[in-house]
Amino acid sequence: MTDLITLHRQTYLQPAGVEVELNLADKLPQITTIPYQLRQVVVNLVRNAAEAMAAKGGKLSVSTYLENHGGAEPMVLIQVSDNGPGIDPAILAHLFSPVQTTKGDEHSGLGLSISYDIIKGLNGTISCRTSSAGTIFDVRLPLQANIEQQQPSLIHKGNRFMAYQLAASLPHMGEKLMPKPSLLIVDDNERLAQSLQHLLYMHGYNAEICSSGRDALQLVTDIKFDLMLLDLSMPGMNGFEVLSELATHARRTPVIVISGTKTLNAAIEAMRLGAYDFVRKPYQPEELLRTIENAIEKSRLETQNRSIHARLEESENLYRYLVDSSPDIIYTLDDEGCFTFINHRVETLLGYKREALVGKHYTEIIYADDYDRACYAFNERRTGNRAARNIELRLKCRDKDGEVRHFEINFITVVLNATGIQGEDPEFGTPFNGTYGVARDISDRKKVEEAITHQAYHDTLTGLPNRALFKDRLNVALHHAKRNQQRLAIMFLDLDRFKWVNDTLGHLYGDELLKHVAHRLTDCLRAQDTLARMGGDEFTLLLQDLQHADDASRVAAKIVEELKRPFLLDDREI
Repeated sequence: MTDLITLHRQTYLQPAGVEVELNLADKLPQITTIPYQLRQVVVNLVRNAAEAMAAKGGKLSVSTYLENHGGAEPMVLIQVSDNGPGIDPAILAHLFSPVQTTKGDEHSGLGLSISYDIIKGLNGTISCRTSSAGTIFDVRLPLQANIEQQQPSLIHKGNRFMAYQLAASLPHMGEKLMPKPSLLIVDDNERLAQSLQHLLYMHGYNAEICSSGRDALQLVTDIKFDLMLLDLSMPGMNGFEVLSELATHARRTPVIVISGTKTLNAAIEAMRLGAYDFVRKPYQPEELLRTIENAIEKSRLETQNRSIHARLEESENLYRYLVDSSPDIIYTLDDEGCFTFINHRVETLLGYKREALVGKHYTEIIYADDYDRACYAFNERRTGNRAARNIELRLKCRDKDGEVRHFEINFITVVLNATGIQGEDPEFGTPFNGTYGVARDISDRKKVEEAITHQAYHDTLTGLPNRALFKDRLNVALHHAKRNQQRLAIMFLDLDRFKWVNDTLGHLYGDELLKHVAHRLTDCLRAQDTLARMGGDEFTLLLQDLQHADDASRVAAKIVEELKRPFLLDDREI
């Protein structure tokens, strides 16, 4: 109610010098009715009061109350009053009866007649009290109004709307009603504008009237309308100027020009300025309604299209942000294995410029020893569960001192349908178009795994194989010697008086002595031999591929001679 009166205050009441007062009850229960019916009644009563005060101006009051008299059904009272000159008693007797006329634009009483029929159909009452001090219209409606009421319909005769009759009642509308399109009628001919407004109301549209171009521009700035119906010939600002101004507005409002102008140039100019269509007066209602429906549908599709493009752009920006912010290398290849896209992460991890890699074959960044594996992983052609998962590859780094980084690759395949090409074999299937992949740097994880594996099979002090690794190598050597009919030897070695070194010099010197002993023993052996520390000062040696039985004796003698030389620990000889 407040929005409705505010709109008419700007477009209709203030220009007529009418002051408006609103007295709306708080927490008024909602009436179960079709919204635009009650809206039409209020509009008719407000405009009737404004016409009565048009000559001298005055004050208009709109009030709402909840009436509850004893056990009677509660009623909502809508009261529209003015301080105009009152209504002639001769007219008052037939105030709510339609009066047909064929002369000019004389008042026909249709607005009040329509209001009476609407309220009656809603099981309500409408009455009028008048005196020289003004007029009061009282509209009373039950809270559960009947929505199967009869509607007024237009009777078209010649080129004018002559009168109204009651049409068949609307079908029962128990379901939730959809919002109606909102139209703005811009025409300085009030009677023609009202006739068009009634036509639109009866066909399910909400329509407001504005009599000047400047007010119309202000309204479309403040309120969103689905369509504007614009007359060209208006005082002050004509329709062409309105169209020119609308072209600069951020909010797009489609326009249908309805004008009595007969010249073709006027229609061409209106279309050039952005009008959707041009309808000449007098018009056929069916033609106009069809044009309105098409214009609203086109506007809806354009709005939907802009919304889709905005969502696509937002989605693309989000996708780019996620890809460029990813800690992984994300890439796509064409069907020949050349990069079509790779994100910026390749620059920080491998040192390559992404622009330099686009168009290059993927082997540019593959470590040479991993070419065969990369052929089936980096350039994956399969999809779904059969695609490569968690395949480790080594990628070449640029300008990083030859460092090789390990990667874990996940693939999905990009498949596109061929357009316009029909294969002779209907079972040929979808052609391969390229590969999408994600490469995650796991170099740090590999280093940790290698460190854990080394500690599990090596002595932490000397770095020599421990008991577990020695046992594994011994089993392998025994099978190898047996299969090839070869000799092998096992030696056990411990250090005399090592306990004395620990007790007198401390364990720190003892650990340093064990490191020196391990180094000298390693120098005495061949690359294929194994030296292991079993614990404490005990070492074992595995000598493989011996040609003669006394080869082991010569190695033992060499070790004894090597250990006879003193060990220098912090200027101490041992």
